[in-house]
Order: sequence, then structure tokens, then C-alpha cells
Amino acid sequence: MARFQKRSTGPLLVCDLMPKVGERLTLYGPGLAARGLDPNRLIYLRLRRETDFLWALEEGLGCDGLAGVAGILGMEKSYGFTESKRLSLRARERGRPLFLLRPHGAGGATAARSRWRISARPSLPDAHPNHYLPGLGPARWRLELLRCPGASPAHWEIGWSHETHHFHMAQGLGDRALPAPDGGERRRAPGIGRP
Repeated sequence: MARFQKRSTGPLLVCDLMPKVGERLTLYGPGLAARGLDPNRLIYLRLRRETDFLWALEEGLGCDGLAGVAGILGMEKSYGFTESKRLSLRARERGRPLFLLRPHGAGGATAARSRWRISARPSLPDAHPNHYLPGLGPARWRLELLRCPGASPAHWEIGWSHETHHFHMAQGLGDRALPAPDGGERRRAPGIGRP
């Protein structure tokens, strides 16, 4: 989304279908800025009704002044294939990027061109320890491509560089020696995190 925001002078529209209490995903300005998104160029809508949510997404896709559109769904969302197909066609017709974020485990079919799962991974030890957050190294995530025309399912581990504001392939944990379960000879760890 940051890349689309940089290509345009317009803001990003973020529509949030208000979930049940306890399922709240809150946008955090400093966190967005740390990932390259300008929080001053976001239009954030919290909507109570599903029909209003879908209407706002569709109208946003038709607006030439926006850099892109994102929708945040909750677990109870009954968003289905028909709504997904309609939004997908509108995004393709207008040439506008559309991101739909939903929690892992949310049901319903989707007509999205590609489908990804993103999950957190343990951080690596920090080369420059921070005395405020000891033991907390650079953030890492696992990206899984679940579906995309012309591509096979795959997964990657990525990290974030605060210096360059870019994602990169994360260093694997596979080249360090581990003790054997019986305490005897050491063995090599399997190659984890390599695409």
C-alpha cells in the first residue's frame, strides 16, 4: 500500500467494518509511518453495516483521486464470492488497487486475484541490542502465497529494514548447530526460512 501511496498524490481509503468488541484492529500512525505509509494521507471510515461497507469500497474504487482502497473485515463477516467478484471487477475496470484484510480463519470464498496468508515469526537476535527492549530483534513474517493464476503455492520469510523502509528476505535460522536430543554429538538444524 505504501508503494501505491508513493505513486500518487491522493490518499488511501481504508474502510473498517466494525467488529465485535475484542476483535478490534486499530491503525497506529507511528507504526504505519515506520512501514512507509503516510498516516496523514489516509481516509479512515468505520462502518457499522455490511451494505455501507461494501458501498464505500465500491465507490472508493470509482474515485480517481484515491491512491488505493483497503477494507478490514472481522471474523463474523459474511462476505462472500458474489461481493468479492463485484469488487474485483470494479478494481480491474478502474485500474485501482484493492486490498481486503481479514483474520486467519475467516470463512467465505473470494474472487481475489491472489490470496496470501501473513503470520508473525520470532525475531532474530538483534546485532545492536536495545536496552529498552532487550532480546527483541528485527521483526519477521512468513508470507504464504495460497493462490495466484500462473503461480504455484509458495512461502517466504521476510524482514523489515527501518533504514531503507523495505522488506527483504529474512535470514534463515538453519545454519547453527544444535545439541542432539540425547545430549551427545551436535547436529545441524534443517534449512528453515529459505524459499
